[in-house]
Amino acid sequence: MATWPSTLPALPLQDNFSEQSADGVLRSKEGDPTVERRRYSAVPTAVTHSLRLSRAQKAYLDTFYYTDLAGGAIPFDYTDPLTGDSLSVRFLEPPDPQLLGFEVLASLSLEVLP
Repeated sequence: MATWPSTLPALPLQDNFSEQSADGVLRSKEGDPTVERRRYSAVPTAVTHSLRLSRAQKAYLDTFYYTDLAGGAIPFDYTDPLTGDSLSVRFLEPPDPQLLGFEVLASLSLEVLP
């Protein structure tokens, strides 16, 4: 499995970090009280954050995404910035770069696989 490149920052910018787990509960209003049960045995978690990159790092991110991960189709190993645990993740959409002078702010949308 591919691994997050060591040439790219390991930690995201703190002000752009967001983590949201999917709702894995099925609710039915057939009776009172509402009946609830697990829909899935495991649910994915969406993680969005931004990285501040040099232009060279932006080019490396593009190579990693489009070549190594076949345009985001292949999952890769990533270190959780909150816990330090190794996670299996995949891109939900291509990286979204914005030019900031001589640097690039790249927004990433990842899905932590169960």
